[in-house]
Amino acid sequence: DNSPVVYIRSNTNWILLLDTKNFEETREKWYVRTTSGTGKVTSRLQEPALIIPGGSEIILARGVAPADNEQVTVEFSIENPQDGALDAGEYPFRIKYILREGEAE
Repeated sequence: DNSPVVYIRSNTNWILLLDTKNFEETREKWYVRTTSGTGKVTSRLQEPALIIPGGSEIILARGVAPADNEQVTVEFSIENPQDGALDAGEYPFRIKYILREGEAE
């Protein structure tokens, strides 16, 4: 399994977002969803969300500040119905993540 993983260390409640501004138009429609979350993840995107190139940010997960410098992980998948999950390699777009202070829900 080649699912991307984001590791988080935070001293406050947090929100993890996917920035779609750098995605370029492709023939395929791409979707994102989380496949797992550990530690202090309080909610996460479990249903596929359409990535709209140049669109708004997509909330991947929310969580609370972990105790004792504990590490939180969020694993996710970028996929399309025809080809399945996006494999490692070079693509005409960049994936950018944003970690913000925010409510954990």
